[in-house]
Amino acid sequence: MRKTMAWACLAALPLTMLSTLATAQEPAEAPKARKAAPEADTPKARKAVTPLKVLLVISKYQGEKKVSSLPYSFVVNAEDRKVKLRMGIEVPVLVSGGKDGARQYRNVGTNIDCWAETDPSGRFKLVIDVEQSSIYSAPADGKSANWATGDVPVGDSPLFRSFNVSFSAVLSDGQSGQYTAVPDPVSGDVMKVDVTLSVVK
Repeated sequence: MRKTMAWACLAALPLTMLSTLATAQEPAEAPKARKAAPEADTPKARKAVTPLKVLLVISKYQGEKKVSSLPYSFVVNAEDRKVKLRMGIEVPVLVSGGKDGARQYRNVGTNIDCWAETDPSGRFKLVIDVEQSSIYSAPADGKSANWATGDVPVGDSPLFRSFNVSFSAVLSDGQSGQYTAVPDPVSGDVMKVDVTLSVVK
């Protein structure tokens, strides 16, 4: 009898109240865990920049005798950007039509690229690219200034010497080293490259 009366009472309640009662009996959901805020990006520590003075000398030897020497001095910062050095002149080259014919210009000179970094040993590593071009002069007799008996006459056309080298030099403060000794295929002259490094105080 009591159960019948209870069901009758529930049936008499409005639907909105029944919904409220059902919601109240449901277990409360656990609050969702909040995502941790992403850590702020920290910039990578940069290596200390060390200014280095580099003296690069390109020398030409005939046997043991030094006949020319071209020194190039510049400052490069270790762990920083590459240094580029360009020094040259545009030379007219006759291409057609005799002495008064068409000419083209060719760059002759020296290009040097250098990048530096600190070596784990505490020394400095230099990565160097050298490109040098020069002219063999042609005297009135139709022979190159470096012409030898048996060589083909070059007339009034200039000859161009090209010298390219890439190397790495690991040096301490105040240290020097020779990194290239290459013979010229025409004259036999030997091209040498010496490098001296010093830390700028």
